[in-house]
Amino acid sequence: PDGFVPRKSDLQNCTKDVMDLNERQRMFPRCWGIGTNEPVSEMGATLVHVPVFMSEDALKTTVNFHVWCFGSDLCSNDRCVMPANSEGTAVPLTGGLASQAAAWTATVSTPFSLRVRLASDFEIGQEWPRVKIIDEDSACDMSRLNNQVTGIGCVDSGVGKCEPAPHKTLGSASWGAGRELVWQNIEVGRSGKYGVCYCDRHYDSTCVAWQHIGKITVQG
Repeated sequence: PDGFVPRKSDLQNCTKDVMDLNERQRMFPRCWGIGTNEPVSEMGATLVHVPVFMSEDALKTTVNFHVWCFGSDLCSNDRCVMPANSEGTAVPLTGGLASQAAAWTATVSTPFSLRVRLASDFEIGQEWPRVKIIDEDSACDMSRLNNQVTGIGCVDSGVGKCEPAPHKTLGSASWGAGRELVWQNIEVGRSGKYGVCYCDRHYDSTCVAWQHIGKITVQG
């Protein structure tokens, strides 16, 4: 509501059922997501990734998220939410990847480029995205990089970060205003079908959410 300045308890309870809240907390809208990070910086910026869960209808109609935050270790009372206003910080909702069911082909032990198309409104820095290639039909967040793959290296864990970042980000006239991320000089040493996973949210060497974006067929 206009003039309503959220408090820490409003944010902490914003995903709960309204029947479990007090009268004041019911005035604050239900949240699409809430996130935290440890340790919290004493000074300066702190990176926080917020998982968002929205219905298809909400995705079609939402233009901006309105975001508030507080320092959980630095807040001695309930009145420490920033920004201290009813609007929050507006963060635009963009399209992300162009597809999560892409298909690629390659030849055994032959270098190729893996190209990942982006939605036209998805402006992401080149330093964030990562990919990995795993066994077909395996879960991205539980599977390590397939041992036949070279040109990509990952922390030895299902949620480990992979390197390198994309070699370049290209605009493509054939996709209109679209763009694509390009990983070069990848090789797979055995024929078959493999899953391709993508992540652009990390805490140090850990991916917050690996997601399946397609399959690659290796021939030879």
